[in-house]
Amino acid sequence: MLEHMIVTLELAPSSFITEGALIDRLGLGRTPVREAIQRLAWEGLLDVRPRAGIAIAPLHPGDWLRVLDARRGVEVVLARSAARFVTREAADLFHDAALAMQKAVISGNVLAFIQADKALDEALALAADNPFAARLAAPLQTHSRRFWFRYKADTGLA
Repeated sequence: MLEHMIVTLELAPSSFITEGALIDRLGLGRTPVREAIQRLAWEGLLDVRPRAGIAIAPLHPGDWLRVLDARRGVEVVLARSAARFVTREAADLFHDAALAMQKAVISGNVLAFIQADKALDEALALAADNPFAARLAAPLQTHSRRFWFRYKADTGLA
């Protein structure tokens, strides 16, 4: 939920929030919120500043190319592995994600498209059967969705 709030800019880039405010907004306990904060800080989406709060990572347009460049390398590994090791379960997830993307485009639902894109990335990770590459790709995919949402979503899905 916290990742979604960052990707969809519900938590504005460069803004500050406190752990307590996140607990209230998410309706979760302290432990799962802290764990999410730690993971997202490691991924570069948050910056925890003791006694100052939590900074939401800024968005710099030039960083999008860097994210895409890094993502390209690791996703080649994932795609090759997925082509060799795909299971029926992963193929079904690919199919479901593709249908969800298609429906999102037809209806113009940007949030549904973002969710379907994440589902597609998760299907790729499962199909590739390479948890090391998948763990490298996941934060890059999240950053990419965030950039896309900020700089492309306003132009529509068609």
